[in-house]
This record gives sequence, C-alpha cells and structure tokens, in this order.
Amino acid sequence: CFRDHRRTIAVQRAGLRLAEDRRLEDAQASTRHQLLRKILEFFPAYSPHGLIDRLAVETGRHRRRYLLLLIQVRGLSSRKVIVDRIETTLLAPVRDSETWYLQRNLAYLLHRLPRPADADVAQEIRLVEVLTRVSMPVPLVREAVLFASSIPHPAASALLIDRIREIEKLLVDGVTDVH
Repeated sequence: CFRDHRRTIAVQRAGLRLAEDRRLEDAQASTRHQLLRKILEFFPAYSPHGLIDRLAVETGRHRRRYLLLLIQVRGLSSRKVIVDRIETTLLAPVRDSETWYLQRNLAYLLHRLPRPADADVAQEIRLVEVLTRVSMPVPLVREAVLFASSIPHPAASALLIDRIREIEKLLVDGVTDVH
C-alpha cells in the first residue's frame, strides 16, 4: 500500500517534468500523435479531465494552445469529456469571461476532433444551439457556428438557418448591441 502510494507520487512528479517543448513538437507533428498519446496515457495529469481542468484556468495564450494540442492528441477519449464539460459550463454565468473562453475552446476542439459513429448528434445540436445564440460573445459564436456546420444533420442546418434569420431581423430592426 505504502509502496503503491510512493509509486503514484513518483509517476505524477515525472509527468509534470516532461519537457514541454518536446511535447509541443510531438503534438504538432501528426505522425507522432500515436506515440505521444501512449506517453500521455501513462500520466494522470495528462488525462482529458486533467488537461481540460488546466485549460479552464490557464491565462497564457501560448499555454492554452499547447493544452488544446495535447487534448487533440488524446483523440476520441477527449470527446466525451469535452461534451460533458460544455454541459457543465452552460450552468455557469454566461458573462463570466473564463466560462465563455473555455466554451469557445471546447467548441473548437469538438470541431477538430473526429466524431465517432455512436456520437449523440442530438445532444451536440442542443449544446451548439445554446452556444450560437446572438447574445453570446462573438468569438464563441464563431467557433460554435464552425462546429455546427460540421454536424451532418438536418437539425444542425436548420439551426444555422434560424441563426442567420435572427441576425437579419436584428439588422433590419436596427439593433446594434445585443449584449
């Protein structure tokens, strides 16, 4: 028991010391993703949950991009965690800048990660419906629209058409500030 605890602590410390610049190189080279994924799976700090937790609080742009790359490398194992985290953030206040930044980054990831055949498309459309509302911050809406356009479903197309009509109506009515 004590030996297992010491081993766990040693693995966690080793994972934190992995050379960030080397991981960044590997994450940027798609030919190395499979090997990097195996390395990341060994360290709990690099689980999809751990990476998204760090992404949620990271303030540096370079570090956020780095974390986004690592989450993409984790692949399909990240997708379910991302969907769950978006649902969780929808319960947070929309005006919280950290929340919408995270939502934007998660929408970006969903757009980039391949959708598995058994994905709940209806759930993804419900999520993107909230994220594309005109009252949301523009950068978030942009990523959510990109994500929505990648969903091969008539309901996603209908949602995008509804958003366009909503924006047209606001422009015709002369509304300049929806926030």
